[in-house]
Amino acid sequence: MNHILSTFPDAKMYEFTEDDLAGIQKIRDEKYATWEWNFGRSPEYNFKQGMRAEGGVIEVHLDVEKGIIQKAQITGDFFHIRDIAPIEEAMINLPHDEAAIKKALSQFDLKRYFKDITAEELLSIMF
Repeated sequence: MNHILSTFPDAKMYEFTEDDLAGIQKIRDEKYATWEWNFGRSPEYNFKQGMRAEGGVIEVHLDVEKGIIQKAQITGDFFHIRDIAPIEEAMINLPHDEAAIKKALSQFDLKRYFKDITAEELLSIMF
């Protein structure tokens, strides 16, 4: 900062007021922190993430366009008890959003699909 003042001797330090900070917070909350701003306008992307859990290695692959999951695939060397296709299908057409995916996964008793992999672990690798 001293460099700025030495380069521009007429410059003055500005301290944000409480009103300034409230206005900044409002813009953040209403525009920049929204799903629409962060994901809805985004280009198509492929998301891949995995982890080693007690039940084995599990990876999630998502193809996302304008923030909406177009394809979901769960792979790995984990032991699955039932066919996991219904879980993958439940994520299609959902926003790539934690609350939406968590709600969709809540309709399944994941213990009946994945041995030794928790819902929290599965959800944690989707973001």
